[in-house]
Amino acid sequence: MEISSILKSLVVLSLLFYYATADEVTPHAVSRYRRSNPTPRSQNNGHEPGAPKTRGPKGKKGIFGFLFGNHGQQPKYETEEELKTEDIVPTKYRGSWKIDSENAGVSAMHVQLMPNNKAVWFDSTSNGLSEIQNNPPFCKPRVGGRNTDPPQDCTAHGVEYDIETAQVRPLKVGSSPWCSSGGLGQNGNLVSTGGDKDGFRAVRNLKPCENCDFEENPRALFANRWYATQHTLQDGNFVVVGGRNAFNYEIVPSEGLQFTPRMIELALLEDTTDDGGRENNLYPFVNLLPDGNLFVFANYKSIVLNPNTGETIRNLPDLPGGSRNYPASGMSALLPIDLDIDENSVPKVEVLICGGNTREAYTLSDLQQPRRTFLPALKDCGKLDLNKENAKWEIEQMPSRRVMGDMLLLPTGDVLMINGAQAGTSAWMLQTFPI
Repeated sequence: MEISSILKSLVVLSLLFYYATADEVTPHAVSRYRRSNPTPRSQNNGHEPGAPKTRGPKGKKGIFGFLFGNHGQQPKYETEEELKTEDIVPTKYRGSWKIDSENAGVSAMHVQLMPNNKAVWFDSTSNGLSEIQNNPPFCKPRVGGRNTDPPQDCTAHGVEYDIETAQVRPLKVGSSPWCSSGGLGQNGNLVSTGGDKDGFRAVRNLKPCENCDFEENPRALFANRWYATQHTLQDGNFVVVGGRNAFNYEIVPSEGLQFTPRMIELALLEDTTDDGGRENNLYPFVNLLPDGNLFVFANYKSIVLNPNTGETIRNLPDLPGGSRNYPASGMSALLPIDLDIDENSVPKVEVLICGGNTREAYTLSDLQQPRRTFLPALKDCGKLDLNKENAKWEIEQMPSRRVMGDMLLLPTGDVLMINGAQAGTSAWMLQTFPI
């Protein structure tokens, strides 16, 4: 079977967890990145303020419940000091898989869980046909795919998936969102920016309502945004940073498709672009800091940036070892911030960056090479306190090498590292030794 057929014959799986009692759902490890004295948000299930809290109901959480919530149950302990070793009861049950949908029709290159408990995903419109028809019917000239395919593409390149019923609804995607970026707006709408071909400067908007479809402006952005990073700002709008040959950023409103684009130059991106097609600074790491400024990391360099003025507030030390951004593709997360400090202290604001590969790894594994070499991925992690004057990266080692991995902060404060490969880089078949 061809690789494209495998990708588009998407099987949707649901991992179901069952617990005998709420008390058994307790963490089996305490992370050193957790707040020292965490206080969970109050969820008193309708009681008046100050009333005793009760645990939420147990029940089926669906396909994404185990990723995005605490399974409807309240933390057993108010503070970490109350968590005793003898109280920890790890479960031996690891869950089970079941097939929810034999074929949802579209490969999930980008996926977003919406506030209405529907999952939305979409793929490129420039790589041929999907396996689900547009409904209502809509056709346009086919781009890419097999020569034997019909010249008109009447297939959908996005779907809305009901995670409770497994029902699939086709979504009309006009411009190609291949390697685009996106996020949820203030009102729960999905805002998608950029892509390739006719989607370079597109902004797409999908509201979480019954039978809603993508609305698009294919010329909304100032610059081409292919492999750019989109992140929420303090005011709820989005910043879209970088992309191929885009050494700048722009602000995109969280609502509406008609706005006046404004581009701001960002020297960091031009300074960190490796020549010879390597780039190594695509999909830069971006985090919103408590003061409204941004942490921006590209390749091996980083800054603290005022997104409203374009001013570099502070240049940060280089992270040694190699490249961390696409196509070398490491992982990054802003660690939980300890706010339980006195008024004269400055809270730690730490960023963690792990994995990646050398700056030469992409060109050595490229399909154009007569003899391809898959360099081993990086094994190190760097941690930096962004609020500490003259701070230096603290380097640690992961248990295994990792490129193309994912990093996720868990409700416990732990950092989960998952997926990836042990050699090579991102892009077309440029990696090996999956983890």
